[in-house]
Amino acid sequence: MAATHEITAPERTELPAGAEALLRLFQVDLAGSLLAELPRQYRRRYAARVEEMIARVTRELEEYQVVLEAEHRLGQKNKGKGGRALEE
Repeated sequence: MAATHEITAPERTELPAGAEALLRLFQVDLAGSLLAELPRQYRRRYAARVEEMIARVTRELEEYQVVLEAEHRLGQKNKGKGGRALEE
């Protein structure tokens, strides 16, 4: 008889409070803000800057995720060898 494995969805985690504020900054309603009063070239520059920042934050968080995954794997490996797992 074949073994069965239950696949569960990953645990949903809440974003830190600071992340919510950051998301609101990136979701600026240009039409309803003072930016709407600026000439189009300045609004474009603002939008480009937001895109640059999102790309940078995305890249940094992806890199950090790789670090955390490596730490986790190392901790799991050490647990299996009778060693102590890395602490949070």
